Amino acid sequence: MSLFTGETSLSTPEVQCSAPSARVIVATIERPQGDTGVHAHTNALLEGLRAANIEAELANPFTAGPKWLPLFAVRKLILKPVNKEWSLRWYRHWHYAALRESLMRSLLRRPAEAVIAQCPVSARAALEVRRMLRMNFKIAMVCHF
Repeated sequence: MSLFTGETSLSTPEVQCSAPSARVIVATIERPQGDTGVHAHTNALLEGLRAANIEAELANPFTAGPKWLPLFAVRKLILKPVNKEWSLRWYRHWHYAALRESLMRSLLRRPAEAVIAQCPVSARAALEVRRMLRMNFKIAMVCHF
């Protein structure tokens, strides 16, 4: 069953109108481009949503603005060589905070019907933003193995 239209068919319905019928935000703590399976899935998901005439936007820590870049650099330059566990904790904490800001800005600009989170950290950010903004959009989390 489609999360957006209530359609139970797996076939793609013919869409006659040119305006998107729904808005979805794909949330990830990953960079927008890369060579991992998560990147490939995210890009395929965005393309598929757009092909189905659903407005799809990518939200990630890098769409939150350049002020976050020095915090991201600390991990790579200082923490990662010293302690990989601290580095990972730093990465998750600050990428979560930047993603949360990016989601908040995007949803305040224009509400969405759903957020598709690409990992537990992204799902947590979506849940927190939904609570803070008192919105009722759906949240789906994808689990990559």
